Amino acid sequence: MAEHHPDILLLDVSMPQMDGLAALPEVIAASPETRVIMLSGFEGQGLAEHAKALGAADFIEKAFPIEELPERLRVGAEPPAPAGIITGPSEAETEVLARHLERFRAVFDEATAGMATLTLAGRLVRANQSLAAMTDHTPQTLIGTTFLDLVSPADREVAEAVLRSIDIDPERSRELEHRIGARGTTWVRSTLTVVKDPDRNPLYLFLQVEDITERRAAEEALRQSEERFRLLVAGVGDYAIFMLDPNGMVSSWNLGAERIKGYAAEEIIGRHFSTFYPPEAIAIDHPQHELEVAQREGRFEEEGWRVRKDGSQFWANVVITALRDGNGTLIGYAKVTRDITERRRLQDELEKAANDRSEFLAVAAHELRSPAAIVKGFASTLRATWSRLEESDRLEMLDAIARGGERMGRLVDDLFTAARLERGVLEINPVAVAVEVALHDAVDQRRFGEDGSTMVIDCPPGLTMMVDPIRFQQMLGNYLDNAERYGEPPIVVAATESDGEVLITVRDQGPGLEAAFAERLFTKFGKGPHANGSGLGLFLVRELARAQGGDASLETTESPGTCFLLRLPAATPAR
Repeated sequence: MAEHHPDILLLDVSMPQMDGLAALPEVIAASPETRVIMLSGFEGQGLAEHAKALGAADFIEKAFPIEELPERLRVGAEPPAPAGIITGPSEAETEVLARHLERFRAVFDEATAGMATLTLAGRLVRANQSLAAMTDHTPQTLIGTTFLDLVSPADREVAEAVLRSIDIDPERSRELEHRIGARGTTWVRSTLTVVKDPDRNPLYLFLQVEDITERRAAEEALRQSEERFRLLVAGVGDYAIFMLDPNGMVSSWNLGAERIKGYAAEEIIGRHFSTFYPPEAIAIDHPQHELEVAQREGRFEEEGWRVRKDGSQFWANVVITALRDGNGTLIGYAKVTRDITERRRLQDELEKAANDRSEFLAVAAHELRSPAAIVKGFASTLRATWSRLEESDRLEMLDAIARGGERMGRLVDDLFTAARLERGVLEINPVAVAVEVALHDAVDQRRFGEDGSTMVIDCPPGLTMMVDPIRFQQMLGNYLDNAERYGEPPIVVAATESDGEVLITVRDQGPGLEAAFAERLFTKFGKGPHANGSGLGLFLVRELARAQGGDASLETTESPGTCFLLRLPAATPAR
C-alpha cells in the first residue's frame, strides 16, 4: 500500500494471519487516499457498521450478483464529499429510511405497552392505543396533555421531582411506579428517556408505560402475609425458614434450615446470619446490605452462593422480609432460603446446549453460504455469458458448481444424521464390504489432483469389514474433508487388520495437532485450533463408528502431519 497507493482496494474480512478488520487501519495509515471496500461472506448487519467505523468506504456481501460488482466498486471509489458540504440521501437511502420509519410507526402504534412522545417540558405530542386505553382516552385526546395529567394526584409530587431531575441530568432514563388517572386504581411503571440528536442535544422525551397492577397486588398480598407470619412452620423440610433479630442474629430455626445448612438449632441460634455467606461476600459487607434493603423496601430477594456447616457451598434462592409491629417499628426479619443448586446446574446445561446450538446454526449457515455463493455466482455468470465463454471456461465453472453442490450435500447429510442420532432413530445396516473397493469409492468421489498424486491408498487385497456402506462413506468422507481442508498432501489412506478389527488411517503431511485436541475434536460442536467448520463431522464419525461396534480417534505420534484412526469390525476373523 505504501509503495503503490492504489485508488481502490477490495479487502476481504476473513483472511489468514491477519483479518481484514485488523488490516484496515494499517492500510489506511499506509495509504490514506485509498478507498477501501470490505468484502465478506459473513452477515453484513453490525459487521458493516463496524467496518465503516474503522474507515471502510463500503461493505459488500459475497452473495450479491457478480454483474453488479463494477458499478458497486465505481461508486465506492468516488471520494467522500468535501467537509462542510451536505449531500442529500440517495434514492435507496430514502427508501430504506421510509421503511424504517414505517416499521417504527407500526411498532409504536401496535405495542402492548403504553408509549408516547413528549416535548422536553412533558407535553404529549403522540400516543399509542395502549396508553389511551389505560387512561380512558383516545390517542387523539391525549395529544396536548402533560405527563403530570396522567399521574394520580397522590403521586404527582414524586412525578414532578422526576421531571426536574431530567432537566438537571438528561443522560439517563428515569423510572417511577405510580397510579394513573383520577381514580388511581391502576398501577403503572413509567420510563422516561431523553432522545438526543447526533450532537447529544436533547430533542424530546420518550415515555413507556407498563401496567403493573396485578404485580403490585400480588406483592402487597405476599408482603402482608409475610408480616403476619410470626410463627414459622417448623416441619417444612424443603425450605430453610428462620427469623433474625434487628441486628441480624438468628433467633429461630426450622428443620429445613437444619437439613439445608447443616446446623442444629442450638449451634446457630444467637450467631450472626453472615455465617452462611462466603468470605468474598462478607468482605464487601453484603449480608448487612441485604438487611438494609429489606428494611428500606420491605423485602430483599436474590440468588447466590451460601455456605453449609461443613464448608461446602450451594446455590440458594433467598428472600428476606422486614417484620414490623403495629406501630411500624422493626422487630426483625423473616428469612427463607431454598437450595436450588440442581436447578442452576440444569439451567447452565440448558443454556450451554442452547449456546452450542446457536453457535452451530451460525457456523452451519456460514458453511452453507460459501458453496451456495459459488453455485449462485457461477450459475449467474453462465446464464449471462454462456455464448461468449470458451468451452474450457464453461466446464471449469460447471465443475465449481458441482463441487459446491457436493459440499452442501455433505453438510446437509451430516445435519440429518446428527438429528437422527439425537432422536435415537438412526438405522444402521452393516454388511460385509470389501475394504479396498470402499476406499477407492470414497476417494473417487473427491476432487483432489487430476493425476491423483495427492492421494495414496494402501490396502491389502481381500480385506473385508462389517459396516453400513452408506455410513462408512460418510465417516471416511469427513476424515478426507479434514485432511483436504487443514492438512497438506500427500494424503495417505491405509487399511490393515488386527485382532478381528479393520484399522483405517487417514494421514496428511500438514502441521499436525496437539494431543490436547484429541478428545475435543470428537465432541459435538468441538473444534480444533482452526475454529471453523461445523464442529459436527468428527463427532458423527465417532458416533457412527461406535454404533457399528468400532471407534474413532486421533493418533498422537511423533510422525509429521495428522493421523485419524477408524476401527471397524472385520468381516472374517484375523489370520
